[in-house]
Amino acid sequence: MKNFLLVTCFIVTTFALPQSSRNDSLWKIFNNESKPDTVRLKAVQSIAWSMRGNNPDSAIVIAGKELALALKTKQRKWESKALSVIGVCYSNKGDFPKAEEYFMKYLKIQEERKDEKGIAWGYSTLAVMYFDRSDFPKALECNLKGLKGYEKAGFKQGIGICYANIGNVYMAQKKYDKGLEYYLKGLAIQEEMLLTSSNADIKTSIGIGKRNIANVYTLQKNYPKALECFLSSLKIFEELGDLEGQAASYGNIGVFYTNQAQYKKALDYFLRSKKLRHEINDQVGLALCYLNISTIYLGSEDFKMCITYGDSVLQISEKMGDIGSLQVCYKNMAMAYERMGKYKEAYQSQVKFKELTDSIFNLDNNRQMGDLKTNFEVEKKEIELKAQAGAEKEKLKAISEEEKKVQRVIIYAVAGVLLIVIVFSLFLLNRFRIIRKQKSIIELQKQQVEKQKDIVETQKFEVDNAYNKLHEKNKEVMDSIHYAKKIQTALLTSEKYIARVLRKNLKN
Repeated sequence: MKNFLLVTCFIVTTFALPQSSRNDSLWKIFNNESKPDTVRLKAVQSIAWSMRGNNPDSAIVIAGKELALALKTKQRKWESKALSVIGVCYSNKGDFPKAEEYFMKYLKIQEERKDEKGIAWGYSTLAVMYFDRSDFPKALECNLKGLKGYEKAGFKQGIGICYANIGNVYMAQKKYDKGLEYYLKGLAIQEEMLLTSSNADIKTSIGIGKRNIANVYTLQKNYPKALECFLSSLKIFEELGDLEGQAASYGNIGVFYTNQAQYKKALDYFLRSKKLRHEINDQVGLALCYLNISTIYLGSEDFKMCITYGDSVLQISEKMGDIGSLQVCYKNMAMAYERMGKYKEAYQSQVKFKELTDSIFNLDNNRQMGDLKTNFEVEKKEIELKAQAGAEKEKLKAISEEEKKVQRVIIYAVAGVLLIVIVFSLFLLNRFRIIRKQKSIIELQKQQVEKQKDIVETQKFEVDNAYNKLHEKNKEVMDSIHYAKKIQTALLTSEKYIARVLRKNLKN
């Protein structure tokens, strides 16, 4: 029982995707043909995506409507989105060939569109499907392609998810230390992103990361740390209202308490998980819950309940072809029937158990042979990953050196231009000072000339004034002289006249 329950720890959710509730208004938008095609496609995409987990059949039908409209309007982006929803739905239904078919179509479109982020998402999702089929070399290969795409796109959340998925591959190979290393890498990136964003997807990824790390601690028998991580993970999913995440966390905590032989607590958590699994119609999760509960009841000698839950396991696991669950279930039921005194049923269950054990033994032999090849392929991919990381590091170093050279050239050029500007500015400043000084001298000289001019004007005025005064005075003198002359002349005339008269008189 203990070994089986530990195996269930690896049934983890490896890729967190956002959920949206179905809204009647979205249907109205989609059915309103007067709305733009892009708006209608976005509405129907939201509806289909929200139903991918709890109602995949309906989601496939709705995504088919989206695909038809996208093809009609020749919108490749929305065509790829519809294909991705259908692929995820078939994966949730356990139909991996169909899921793979649709994801290959999705990838073809994204590669044509050169959408690095979309390509990375497609490969990382394919990696999960290959992981579920125990095709670990392909799972690792797709994870590496996804990681490369997310690095090109600079999408940190995707990088963190790929690290977690690579950790899953190593965990499946029982390389627990290596698995823990990649889980911690992924968690560190997600927690770093949470510092700048409260996005629900990031919180979901952190919840999954902590749950995966708790599983590793459980296997390493570090139980205090394991329980701490389990409870921390559960708290995140409860805050988000993520039923799938809560169901998985309840199941993992149930496994933890089972390993601690605390069966009452274990049963409580398994029943909580069962309730949520039923709500979201998770058949794989339900089968695991039923099997764990059946095993708990067998241990507590409630054989009737053991048989009841065992029958539920058979109904689901036979449909899905889950040999491992069927084997454990038939073993539990054989023991329960024997203790109840129902030897015929006990014998029939024991025969089924033996047949499945032989089948698993043969599969294990084949798997052991394949594991040698798988380990080789995984190690080869690991070497390629390291080589690729080294090459990328060297490339980044070369780019960094080249950028430094360019920066140095730019700095020198800017410094040279700045020096020229400074020298030219100093030259202009000096010329300005000289011109200002010359202008000051000219202004001073001009003032002196103006002053001299004023003095000369004043002196000229004074000279003219003196001249005028002298001229007036001279005129007065001349007038006096002329007047005197006239008088004198007048006097002289009289004397001549007198003399003439006298001479005339003398003659007479």
